[in-house]
Amino acid sequence: MKFSLKTFLYFLLTFHLSPLTFNLAKADEPILTFPHPPGITSTLLSARDFGTHQIREGIYNEIWTFEGYTDEGEIIRSAIGISEAFPWGSTPVFSASLLKPDGTIQQFNLRSEKEEFRAAEEWLDLSIRQSFFRGPIGTGNKNTFQLKIQEKDFGLSLNLICLSLGWRPPGEGRLIFGREKKSYWDISVLCPRTRFEGQIITPAGPRSVKGWGYIDHTYSNIRILEFSRSWISYRVHFLGFSLNFLEITATPKYGNRAIPLLALVNDNGTRLFPEVKVTREEIVRDEKTGYYYPQVLKIEARDGADRININLRVKNTTNRSDGLANLNSAERTFIKMFGIRPVGYTFANEAEIKLTLDGKTQEFKPASFHSLLIIN
Repeated sequence: MKFSLKTFLYFLLTFHLSPLTFNLAKADEPILTFPHPPGITSTLLSARDFGTHQIREGIYNEIWTFEGYTDEGEIIRSAIGISEAFPWGSTPVFSASLLKPDGTIQQFNLRSEKEEFRAAEEWLDLSIRQSFFRGPIGTGNKNTFQLKIQEKDFGLSLNLICLSLGWRPPGEGRLIFGREKKSYWDISVLCPRTRFEGQIITPAGPRSVKGWGYIDHTYSNIRILEFSRSWISYRVHFLGFSLNFLEITATPKYGNRAIPLLALVNDNGTRLFPEVKVTREEIVRDEKTGYYYPQVLKIEARDGADRININLRVKNTTNRSDGLANLNSAERTFIKMFGIRPVGYTFANEAEIKLTLDGKTQEFKPASFHSLLIIN
């Protein structure tokens, strides 16, 4: 998931607010969280998990995303997607942003004609105009992805070396919603741990960048607004391993249920921890939005005797994104009638991480970031 602040908010609102119809039923309905046979914690990807899907039932939405952290502490986000939620048919969108540690952000959102969008079915090969996202190129644990964006005065040209095989959550990698089990959200992590380098172009001119990153691919036949209230994501990369965390909180229709995922990734593969507990402490109110968020986020995961403990303390709000910013005044007024006010945050944090694996404990105290998306 998906889901990544202004980029994700743009997709969220354009993909899921047209046509503007919502199911306001209050009766709880079930969620099947990655249903799978006993003993299975994750599965490897097939070629089909990289490519496009033409969903025939429900509302087709599909997004491929990249999130990277430069060695200078910047965050690069990019997303390519297509949706048929619009009244006039399938609409491709390409978004990208560069967020600096001081909160300065440069970005663009490109909406194109369907004829300008190309996507392969059996591999990652996306293009809109002169921008593209391709891969993996090569074999083994060090495949390369290529991401190139050139629109107006913003550009990226990155080679991403994937250091660990892609994976998906247990079973089909899907959240399945409702009594009839016809609605779903599907995620494949195409590369949970990548080292990238290349060039970025801003109004200040071109410069070289390098860092660590993450790639995923999601698709669904249900509006994200219908099944989720908020999303939290945290990704941190070290020389020997990465941690990928996601928590989705469902809407009242699905019981306000929290659905967490935490994966430990190294060059040998990905290990999904089956028991995850998330605790929020020191809740504060954002005076600019009226929303509440935790100053301290504690994530505890276990798999037998092995443990992962992550404590995140917010140091400052690096970015706050209004999810309605891309809409006109009439659209904003209409959406607010439903009580929907999406806001995305990027928090700089002071982290304390403790890994206990095979009876040995390691501790880390990195400076890092986590993201929070509140939908309503």
